[in-house]
Amino acid sequence: MEQEVKTVSLGQYLARTVILASIGAFLIGLGVVIGNDIAGTARIITLLAVAGAGGVLGAIIGGSNFRRFVVPMRLIIQHVAVIAEGDLSGRLQGTRLGAMGPLGQTLDKMVLAWREIVEKMDALAEKLTHASQELYQVADQNSEAATQIAHVMDEIAQHADSQSIQTSANVQSMQEMEGRLDEITKTTMALAETSMKASQDARLGEATIKKAVAQMGLIDRVAGDTSSLVKLLNERSQEIGRILEIITGIASQTNLLALNAAIEAARAGEHGRGFAVVAEEVRKLAEQSEQSAQLIAQLVEEIQAGAERSMEAMNSFGLEVNSGRQLVEEAGKIFLSILASSEEVSSRLQVIKSTSEAVLAKAEELAKAVSHLHDLAEKTADGIRNAASASEEQVGSIEEITSAAASLSEIALDLKQVMGHFKL
Repeated sequence: MEQEVKTVSLGQYLARTVILASIGAFLIGLGVVIGNDIAGTARIITLLAVAGAGGVLGAIIGGSNFRRFVVPMRLIIQHVAVIAEGDLSGRLQGTRLGAMGPLGQTLDKMVLAWREIVEKMDALAEKLTHASQELYQVADQNSEAATQIAHVMDEIAQHADSQSIQTSANVQSMQEMEGRLDEITKTTMALAETSMKASQDARLGEATIKKAVAQMGLIDRVAGDTSSLVKLLNERSQEIGRILEIITGIASQTNLLALNAAIEAARAGEHGRGFAVVAEEVRKLAEQSEQSAQLIAQLVEEIQAGAERSMEAMNSFGLEVNSGRQLVEEAGKIFLSILASSEEVSSRLQVIKSTSEAVLAKAEELAKAVSHLHDLAEKTADGIRNAASASEEQVGSIEEITSAAASLSEIALDLKQVMGHFKL
């Protein structure tokens, strides 16, 4: 039964890739324009061009990676899920797997080898069932016709020789099957270890994402503190502007008073000449103070304008930081999804590993039983050749054969039940 596997869609994959690529390109472009002191419209055009190019490149790479890895991996996971249910009839051959083609071919080879083993084991169980039935029949005939053993001795010897040859071939087949099952088990264990390594890497990626989110939060707080300092600078500049207005007013009044003093000194004539010189110096000093105050006012206005631009830039930077943090959090969710998929694959591989080990254990038991039966068949053949005058020993051998046939029948039934789990 084919199971549905939840994977990311092409649109979602491209959207995430394009967003991340655009943000990365935008940040790189921002570094470039700041480093090269690009301003105004050129800065905006440069940032948009770099971000757009990054988005297009991200879409191309994302689409290629989706076709090469995500789509083939979805088919492979579905196929592995079907295999885990015991269905060995499916094939990945002819399916477009892209870069995952070698993995699909290897999986098909493994399933084909497994299927051959299951078929051989099923056929062997049938043979063992028939052999046990034949042994029962032979034992019954010998127990009923103990007085006619001499007449049927040759026929029994022929059956014993045939059984010995058959069991010898079965022993060899079981040894080959054990070797193949052992290889499958080792391969499954290697796949399980690889899956566990992928899960560990996904956990490391998730931890890195969490660190990145924390760092983005720190950057956001620093940007907020910087914005507050710029705002405070703007307020202090405004206070300085108001103080300069007062100084300018005082300088104007001082200049006016110096002018009035000069007029009064002129009226005083010779007696007011010294006072006129002082008044002139005071007037010049007032004019210089007023000019200095105006220059300082211009500088304060420039500082205020720069502070306002800095506040706007910090606000924009804060928005970009928040956006970047959201994208990093989204990437963290993707890592969680990858981790869940890796753990699911690891779980299914553990099921396959357990099934392989169970089949291998049953195969070992069956091999021991077949080997034991082979030994018994050889002993029976030797006993028949040497038992022309020993009917009692022949009856004892027949009882041993009957017991071995019953044990063999039970093992064949157990093997049939295990094989019933698979669909060929």
